[in-house]
Amino acid sequence: MQNTGGIVETEIGYFSRDPKYDTEKPYVTSFPVDNFPGAKVNNHEWVFYKSVVGDVRDKFTPSLDIQGFQYLNWKTEIGRPDFEVDETVKSRYYSELAEMIKQAFPRYKKLAFFDYAIRIRDRNYPSAHGAVTTNSQPFRFAHVDYTEKGARMRLTDALGEGAEERLKTKCDILNVWRLLNDRPTKDWPLTFCDWRTVDESNDLIENDVVFTTAIGENHYLRHNPDHKWWYLAEQRPEEVVIFRNVSIGDPLAARAFHCAFQNTQSDVNQLHRESIEVRLAAFY
Repeated sequence: MQNTGGIVETEIGYFSRDPKYDTEKPYVTSFPVDNFPGAKVNNHEWVFYKSVVGDVRDKFTPSLDIQGFQYLNWKTEIGRPDFEVDETVKSRYYSELAEMIKQAFPRYKKLAFFDYAIRIRDRNYPSAHGAVTTNSQPFRFAHVDYTEKGARMRLTDALGEGAEERLKTKCDILNVWRLLNDRPTKDWPLTFCDWRTVDESNDLIENDVVFTTAIGENHYLRHNPDHKWWYLAEQRPEEVVIFRNVSIGDPLAARAFHCAFQNTQSDVNQLHRESIEVRLAAFY
């Protein structure tokens, strides 16, 4: 594949448009099902489409409320080893993010952080698909983490007794993503689909996430040739991206379907991507 500047020709993983999913809802379990005869951990079918991922750098400034994602400059004061300490992430890093979000988006009156994930790309990813790895790996299929129904279920669990009252107000379910590497890397960057190019009535499909004690729900994206994909080439550690999964109370709000992609401009000498993403509800 040929590359031009920051623009990358690659493949994006989409959910299948097989008509069987008109009557069979997609699902995935968070636990092994080997003890159940005939059971499968998921019923997913993926299709990879050749796609062009454009570089936003020096071209335009994406907006959380238009494209569904936005880049902010915010240098963390936390050292790399401290991100391996759960208490440090939840106390110091969450506090940093709260300050950043309130400065950039003063409309948000209260924030509720509910989880985070650190991903460290294994040297065999993705060729060793299905292999056991020490850390979570990049996710290469287009999705958002929650539907509105799934977000309500997640917040009810996270907020406990205060959930019912809090959910009477509008809120955005946001992710904040940054590199943990100490310098830029071209290795498996994150790309976002411009919300204006998504046909909401035709491109989205709901997926059940089955846990041992509960069921969640997210959205996958199905292919549409009108989709426009963007990323930030040579993204620096202080260039944080914030994006919306769904809005509770505003069905017209822009959402950012996203995934990692194989950067065909990268090479074996690149730093393997390390990143942290934090999920939260922002009430307004």
